[in-house]
Amino acid sequence: MTSLFLRRASFAGLTFALAIGCGSRSNLPDAPPVETGGSGGAGATGGATSSGGTTTTTTTITTTSAPFTCQSLLVRPTSVLPPTSGVVSKPRTTLIPPQDDVALAARVAILDDPNYQVVLDRVDAFGDWPPSHAGPTQLDFNVGDYEMGPGPNGPVLVSAHPFGSSTLFTSLFPVVVTAGAPFSDGDHALFATAVQDRYFWAFSNDSGEYDVLSVASYQPNNLPQTEQPLVCTTGLVKGGAIPLGQAFLAAFAIPSDENTTCPINPAQPGSRVAVERYDSPPDLSLLQHSEGVRHDGVQGEALVHLAVTPAPFGAWVVYQYDGATAEVPPPIQGFRVDPKGQYAFGDEILNLGMISFIPSEVAAAAMGEDLAIAWIDSIDPSAPLIVIQLVHADGTPGPATSIPTNDAWFSGDLRLLGSADGQHLLLSWTASNDQGSVALARLDCAQGI
Repeated sequence: MTSLFLRRASFAGLTFALAIGCGSRSNLPDAPPVETGGSGGAGATGGATSSGGTTTTTTTITTTSAPFTCQSLLVRPTSVLPPTSGVVSKPRTTLIPPQDDVALAARVAILDDPNYQVVLDRVDAFGDWPPSHAGPTQLDFNVGDYEMGPGPNGPVLVSAHPFGSSTLFTSLFPVVVTAGAPFSDGDHALFATAVQDRYFWAFSNDSGEYDVLSVASYQPNNLPQTEQPLVCTTGLVKGGAIPLGQAFLAAFAIPSDENTTCPINPAQPGSRVAVERYDSPPDLSLLQHSEGVRHDGVQGEALVHLAVTPAPFGAWVVYQYDGATAEVPPPIQGFRVDPKGQYAFGDEILNLGMISFIPSEVAAAAMGEDLAIAWIDSIDPSAPLIVIQLVHADGTPGPATSIPTNDAWFSGDLRLLGSADGQHLLLSWTASNDQGSVALARLDCAQGI
């Protein structure tokens, strides 16, 4: 019998609560060797598409599960942090090494203040379930936007302040540390991450007709640096990045005509996926930048989702177009790159998930050696449905499952986070109620179910 009790933590007039219970962990078998051929593997069908004068193979992932790695997903009940005295949005989760706890950050709007507070909590998300937590505290205030991501010693965070400078948090646990250098601001934060002695983040800035990408890095005891590329697009700029050894691997949505000076006239959407590698030599303040894959997508359509996740061969790049010229909603697609940002298995493009409507929400993360993708499948009168699909490193499909959001109505900000041992996935999203709250759900890898 599982005993439950309620734990509360309050600060600045805000109150979060979670139920605490018991759970278990399971062990994964070793993953098989990664195939180096261009085949999509068992259960896949292939075809060819041509774009920008080059031909790429498009493979559709079906939902028949492969007989190795994670064989099935066990869904734990959704835990909802009850409404606070402020409006909660944009929850973000990042691992806290070495304990495998999770840093949970979120924006909170108080009363009629147009700006946000950023609050921070520590959650034991991969132990007992429902999870315990330390209690949220205020991290920053007068914030327009923020992003949090992994660093070598734990999470890092960058926050943008309207009409002011941004703040770089170089450490969040066990103590909060901010960089003392002045940083330029932005309207929307795209990502924040770090390797040893180097921090890397990106903003987008609304200039009216264009959205302008601003990429930056910081090395302690040096001034902040502006990094390439300079990109202007119609609509919001999209981008993501991961640390990779002592380098960063990033992907951005750029116009098809990337050789035109910024701003581009006439304005163009970000329809091309550009993969970039940034090396961090200790004796240089500026990152060493090299271009990777340039994937030409659908002419005239904008990328609405773009993510980079680590993989045994380097990284997955996952994306989706807005379907402006399509008769049916476009699929979630992806390709695999090596550590240099070049195609890892030829220029094969995989169809990773089919969405029944646009716009949707898409999230991606690594679960061990697998890629995990989540999306909103449909708008149902009872509640939107979250679909989760695993894809193995060789491109073959893994198990899939879904989570109804009847008890925590989905209103946005879908995110995925894999545990360090590759056995669990944590989903987070903003749950709609009187003011908004954070919902958490966990999936465990189970064998033989």
